[in-house]
Amino acid sequence: MCRSFWRLAYLCTTVAVLLVLVGACSNSSRDASQFLTAEQLEAEAQSLDESLICPSCPGKTIGQAQVAQAAQMRELVREKLAEGWSRQEILDYFAERYEGVLAEPPKAGFTLLAWVLPLVGILGGGTALYLVIRAMRRRPDRPDPDTDLEQYMDRVDRDLGRAPSDTSAVVPPSDGGDV
Repeated sequence: MCRSFWRLAYLCTTVAVLLVLVGACSNSSRDASQFLTAEQLEAEAQSLDESLICPSCPGKTIGQAQVAQAAQMRELVREKLAEGWSRQEILDYFAERYEGVLAEPPKAGFTLLAWVLPLVGILGGGTALYLVIRAMRRRPDRPDPDTDLEQYMDRVDRDLGRAPSDTSAVVPPSDGGDV
C-alpha cells in the first residue's frame, strides 16, 4: 500500500512538471504574421492587449484601460505585429521599457516558482491528508467505556472501604411511602 502510494505521488509530480514544461515551450516565438489575415492579426493584437498591464492604470490591461497611454500601447502592438514581430518579441519589448507590465509572470527563472509552488503545495497537502487519514484508520481500538467505568467504580469502592463487588452497602432508593 505504501509503495503504491509513493509511486502514485511520483507519477503525479512527474506529470505536473511535464505540464509546466510543455506550457513554457508552447509560448515559443513565432514569425507567421505575414501568413495571418487582418482578422487573425487583430485577434492576436487583442490577446496581447490582455497580456500587458497598463502602467497608468494598475490592475487593468491595456485592452481594458481607456487612458491615452494604453491607446498608444495598443497601437504600438498592432504596428509591431504588422512588421512581423512575434508575440514573445512584443512582450519582451514592453517588459524592457516598463516595469511590471506583463499580466502573467514569465515561466522561467525565479518566477517559475510562482507556477510550480501551487502544484507542489496541492500535492503536498494531498499527501499529508492521505497520511493523516491512513494513520487515523490504523489506531488501535479504544477500550470499552463500560470497562473504564467498572474500573473507576471499583476504585471508588476501594477508597470507600467497600469490597469492589459488594452491593449490599448500596441503599435502594426509597419511594417515600413505607418506613
